[in-house]
Amino acid sequence: MKALISSQSKYIKLTYRVYITEGFANIKDHPKENIKATFTNNSVDLIILNWKGKSFRFSCPNLNKEIVPEESSVRQGSSGLTINLKKVKTETWDILYKKESLIKDPTPTKDPNDPTAGLMDMMKQMYQNGDE
Repeated sequence: MKALISSQSKYIKLTYRVYITEGFANIKDHPKENIKATFTNNSVDLIILNWKGKSFRFSCPNLNKEIVPEESSVRQGSSGLTINLKKVKTETWDILYKKESLIKDPTPTKDPNDPTAGLMDMMKQMYQNGDE
């Protein structure tokens, strides 16, 4: 499943569009009850049931920025599906999903009750930096 992404901030309607086209020509004739979309503040989950005998899923559990779920939608067209994500703020999205480095905490939590933590840190630093 390929997706083309377009970020628009035209007039008052601020949307982020994902176009799902390859293999979905004439999906406008597919029953609407077989296309289910779930939106939250930071995720989108699209399920297409029984399209040409197969089911498909497009999921992005960590969107780059927040959206307004109530104003986000999926539109069926003759060339494919369009997912319209209503942005909370007027800003450009470089990518649809959050980068892993932004999701994970870069500093691991240390146990203050571990007496060997300082020694282990020193050993790791010596191993990484070598014999300088």
